[in-house]
Amino acid sequence: MDELGARIVDMSGRLAAASCRWLLLVADFDARQGYLAFGLASTAQWLSHACGIAHRTAVEHVRVARSLRHYPQLADEMGAGRLSFSQVRAISRIAEPGEDGLVDDLIQAARHATAAQLEVVVRGLRTVDHNDKATDPGEYLKQSWTSDSRRQLSARLDPERGALAAAAIDAIMQRDGCSPTDAFLQLVEIGLASLANTENPPRELRGHERAAVVIHMDAARVPARSPE
Repeated sequence: MDELGARIVDMSGRLAAASCRWLLLVADFDARQGYLAFGLASTAQWLSHACGIAHRTAVEHVRVARSLRHYPQLADEMGAGRLSFSQVRAISRIAEPGEDGLVDDLIQAARHATAAQLEVVVRGLRTVDHNDKATDPGEYLKQSWTSDSRRQLSARLDPERGALAAAAIDAIMQRDGCSPTDAFLQLVEIGLASLANTENPPRELRGHERAAVVIHMDAARVPARSPE
């Protein structure tokens, strides 16, 4: 490697280390719910507003920041410049609380793989994990990864529950004039913010607040019931 290449590699490590320090600050801000002081629903919204980051990118940054806070070994590797943001992002997509062994294994894999190769490993592990958990043939929510590293969701719900989900998404779309995808993400953020608010925990919906499915029938088309 020539001198210029060595300088580029060294600077890449320094950038990873600086990004790690920034993400750990984001994790601390998220843990104390600093966004609430600005009247916002999530840290991702605050990053978009305060740091000029696109919302989708901000959501990814928050997820990575939480993983770094939860797994010190991951923060040590990125802080030392041995793992890039892309590699840590891939690991954060599959690591759940308590899976320290899995994180250690993926760190070892990351040392000998490119970010793209690590993404392929993570997608395979996550797809298998979600398929193993899909035991109810009636209703399901499945998650998988596409070939371009995007998360894909698919669901099948009973009519009443499906109508409830559709009504919530439609209400946000009409209020904010946004796309179904953005409305769904806002719905998720509202739910997370509500769960995080320990002073006013979420309550169950009352009967009139639930979505209803109304079936209209033409009496002339209903077969007459034979007398017993």
